[in-house]
Amino acid sequence: MIVVGFGGVLVELLRDSAVELAPVNAYEANRMLRGLRGAALFDGFRGADAVDLTRLADIIVRLSEFAADQAGNILEADINPIICSGSRLIAVDALILRRAGRS
Repeated sequence: MIVVGFGGVLVELLRDSAVELAPVNAYEANRMLRGLRGAALFDGFRGADAVDLTRLADIIVRLSEFAADQAGNILEADINPIICSGSRLIAVDALILRRAGRS
């Protein structure tokens, strides 16, 4: 499963996320992003640059491919936050939990 949503307090405030089975393609990743209630934030807010959704969707596609490929080895992966400003997308933190008994 791939879950996409806004991080931080927006998760609690908006209670908004999109879920799909991994792997997803670019069309599905874009649909997930545009389907979020807060999607208008991607277009720029209070002077912020609009987010390059093509690049962000590509990250989601690649992570979903990794999740599908490694489904037998990982329990979960969490990349949060990805700071987005225009085409500059930076994953700040990530956690991957491996399944027990895997080396």
